[in-house]
Amino acid sequence: NCLERCGKLKESIDCYQRVLEIDQEFAPALRRLMYVYSYMSNREDDLEKCRKGILYATRYIEVSEAAEGYVERGNLYIDLYELQKAVEDCKVAIELDPEAYYAYNNLGCALLKLRRVEEAVTPLEQAVALDPDKDHLPYLNLAECYILKKEYDKAIRAYKEALRIHPNTD
Repeated sequence: NCLERCGKLKESIDCYQRVLEIDQEFAPALRRLMYVYSYMSNREDDLEKCRKGILYATRYIEVSEAAEGYVERGNLYIDLYELQKAVEDCKVAIELDPEAYYAYNNLGCALLKLRRVEEAVTPLEQAVALDPDKDHLPYLNLAECYILKKEYDKAIRAYKEALRIHPNTD
Protein backbone atom coordinates (compact mmCIF):
# COMPACT_ATOMS: atom_id res chain seq x y z
CA ASN A 1 0.00 0.00 0.00
CA CYS A 2 1.24 3.48 -0.85
CA LEU A 3 0.71 4.74 2.69
CA GLU A 4 3.04 2.07 4.01
CA ARG A 5 5.70 2.92 1.45
CA CYS A 6 5.45 6.60 2.37
CA GLY A 7 6.05 5.80 6.02
CA LYS A 8 2.48 6.56 7.05
CA LEU A 9 2.17 3.36 9.04
CA LYS A 10 -0.75 4.32 11.26
CA GLU A 11 -2.77 5.31 8.20
CA SER A 12 -1.86 2.07 6.46
CA ILE A 13 -3.00 0.12 9.54
CA ASP A 14 -6.35 1.94 9.39
CA CYS A 15 -6.66 1.06 5.70
CA TYR A 16 -5.91 -2.63 6.26
CA GLN A 17 -8.31 -2.76 9.19
CA ARG A 18 -11.08 -1.27 7.03
CA VAL A 19 -10.44 -4.04 4.52
CA LEU A 20 -10.78 -6.60 7.33
CA GLU A 21 -14.12 -5.07 8.34
CA ILE A 22 -15.34 -6.09 4.88
CA ASP A 23 -13.60 -9.49 4.84
CA GLN A 24 -12.11 -10.72 8.13
CA GLU A 25 -10.15 -13.44 6.33
CA PHE A 26 -8.53 -11.32 3.62
CA ALA A 27 -5.06 -12.81 3.82
CA PRO A 28 -3.14 -9.96 2.11
CA ALA A 29 -4.39 -7.45 4.71
CA LEU A 30 -3.58 -9.81 7.58
CA ARG A 31 -0.13 -10.38 6.09
CA ARG A 32 0.63 -6.68 5.77
CA LEU A 33 -0.62 -5.95 9.31
CA MET A 34 1.64 -8.72 10.59
CA TYR A 35 4.64 -7.08 8.92
CA VAL A 36 3.73 -3.48 9.76
CA TYR A 37 3.36 -4.29 13.46
CA SER A 38 6.59 -6.29 13.38
CA TYR A 39 8.43 -3.37 11.80
CA MET A 40 6.92 -0.85 14.22
CA SER A 41 7.66 -3.04 17.25
CA ASN A 42 11.34 -3.18 16.26
CA ARG A 43 11.61 0.47 15.30
CA GLU A 44 9.85 1.71 18.43
CA ASP A 45 10.99 -1.07 20.78
CA ASP A 46 7.32 -1.59 21.63
CA LEU A 47 6.39 -5.04 22.89
CA GLU A 48 2.67 -4.27 22.67
CA LYS A 49 3.05 -3.78 18.92
CA CYS A 50 4.99 -7.05 18.87
CA ARG A 51 2.02 -8.79 20.50
CA LYS A 52 -0.32 -7.24 17.92
CA GLY A 53 1.97 -8.54 15.19
CA ILE A 54 1.65 -12.02 16.71
CA LEU A 55 -2.15 -11.74 16.69
CA TYR A 56 -2.16 -10.82 13.00
CA ALA A 57 0.43 -13.50 12.20
CA THR A 58 -1.78 -16.07 13.93
CA ARG A 59 -4.82 -14.94 11.96
CA TYR A 60 -2.76 -14.99 8.76
CA ILE A 61 -1.65 -18.55 9.51
CA GLU A 62 -5.24 -19.61 10.21
CA VAL A 63 -6.47 -18.38 6.82
CA SER A 64 -3.45 -19.16 4.66
CA GLU A 65 -1.25 -21.82 6.35
CA ALA A 66 1.63 -19.92 4.73
CA ALA A 67 5.15 -20.66 5.91
CA GLU A 68 5.92 -16.95 6.00
CA GLY A 69 3.31 -16.49 8.73
CA TYR A 70 5.12 -19.01 10.90
CA VAL A 71 8.48 -17.40 10.10
CA GLU A 72 7.32 -13.94 11.09
CA ARG A 73 5.43 -15.11 14.18
CA GLY A 74 8.57 -17.01 15.20
CA ASN A 75 10.58 -13.83 14.73
CA LEU A 76 8.12 -11.91 16.91
CA TYR A 77 8.27 -14.63 19.56
CA ILE A 78 12.05 -14.20 19.62
CA ASP A 79 11.53 -10.50 20.28
CA LEU A 80 9.29 -11.39 23.24
CA TYR A 81 11.76 -14.04 24.40
CA GLU A 82 9.14 -16.74 24.01
CA LEU A 83 11.88 -18.86 22.53
CA GLN A 84 10.32 -22.32 22.59
CA LYS A 85 7.30 -20.98 20.68
CA ALA A 86 9.73 -19.45 18.19
CA VAL A 87 11.49 -22.80 17.76
CA GLU A 88 8.17 -24.55 17.13
CA ASP A 89 7.00 -21.98 14.57
CA CYS A 90 10.30 -22.05 12.70
CA LYS A 91 10.20 -25.84 12.49
CA VAL A 92 6.66 -25.71 11.06
CA ALA A 93 7.77 -23.08 8.53
CA ILE A 94 10.64 -25.31 7.42
CA GLU A 95 8.29 -28.28 7.06
CA LEU A 96 5.97 -26.17 4.89
CA ASP A 97 8.77 -24.57 2.91
CA PRO A 98 12.24 -26.15 3.03
CA GLU A 99 13.56 -23.04 1.22
CA ALA A 100 12.38 -20.63 3.95
CA TYR A 101 15.74 -18.95 4.52
CA TYR A 102 14.71 -16.84 7.50
CA ALA A 103 13.04 -19.81 9.21
CA TYR A 104 16.47 -21.43 9.43
CA ASN A 105 18.10 -18.24 10.69
CA ASN A 106 15.34 -17.60 13.24
CA LEU A 107 15.43 -21.23 14.40
CA GLY A 108 19.18 -20.99 14.92
CA CYS A 109 18.81 -17.66 16.69
CA ALA A 110 16.13 -18.98 19.08
CA LEU A 111 18.18 -22.10 19.83
CA LEU A 112 21.25 -19.95 20.44
CA LYS A 113 19.33 -17.77 22.89
CA LEU A 114 18.19 -20.96 24.61
CA ARG A 115 21.91 -21.85 24.81
CA ARG A 116 21.31 -24.96 22.74
CA VAL A 117 24.41 -24.04 20.78
CA GLU A 118 25.10 -27.41 19.15
CA GLU A 119 21.54 -27.50 17.79
CA ALA A 120 21.71 -23.88 16.64
CA VAL A 121 24.62 -24.38 14.28
CA THR A 122 22.81 -26.72 11.86
CA PRO A 123 19.91 -24.44 10.85
CA LEU A 124 22.25 -21.45 10.63
CA GLU A 125 24.53 -23.37 8.30
CA GLN A 126 21.45 -24.41 6.31
CA ALA A 127 20.46 -20.74 5.90
CA VAL A 128 23.94 -19.94 4.60
CA ALA A 129 23.84 -22.96 2.27
CA LEU A 130 20.51 -21.81 0.82
CA ASP A 131 21.91 -18.39 -0.10
CA PRO A 132 25.38 -17.41 1.15
CA ASP A 133 24.95 -13.76 0.09
CA LYS A 134 21.39 -13.04 1.23
CA ASP A 135 21.93 -11.65 4.73
CA HIS A 136 24.64 -11.15 7.32
CA LEU A 137 22.49 -12.32 10.25
CA PRO A 138 23.12 -16.08 10.00
CA TYR A 139 26.85 -15.36 9.95
CA LEU A 140 26.60 -13.23 13.08
CA ASN A 141 24.60 -15.94 14.84
CA LEU A 142 27.08 -18.59 13.67
CA ALA A 143 29.98 -16.51 14.95
CA GLU A 144 28.36 -16.32 18.36
CA CYS A 145 27.83 -20.10 18.34
CA TYR A 146 31.43 -20.71 17.39
CA ILE A 147 32.69 -18.41 20.15
CA LEU A 148 30.61 -20.30 22.71
CA LYS A 149 32.05 -23.54 21.33
CA LYS A 150 35.56 -22.01 21.51
CA GLU A 151 35.97 -22.49 17.76
CA TYR A 152 37.56 -19.09 17.27
CA ASP A 153 38.87 -19.57 13.73
CA LYS A 154 35.36 -20.44 12.54
CA ALA A 155 33.97 -17.43 14.44
CA ILE A 156 36.43 -15.11 12.70
CA ARG A 157 35.51 -16.54 9.29
CA ALA A 158 31.80 -16.06 10.07
CA TYR A 159 32.40 -12.44 11.14
CA LYS A 160 34.38 -11.80 7.95
CA GLU A 161 31.49 -13.15 5.87
CA ALA A 162 29.03 -10.93 7.78
CA LEU A 163 31.22 -7.90 7.06
CA ARG A 164 31.58 -8.87 3.40
CA ILE A 165 27.81 -8.90 3.01
CA HIS A 166 27.07 -5.94 5.25
CA PRO A 167 30.20 -3.80 5.71
CA ASN A 168 28.47 -1.41 8.12
CA THR A 169 27.44 -4.11 10.63
CA ASP A 170 27.42 -2.72 14.14
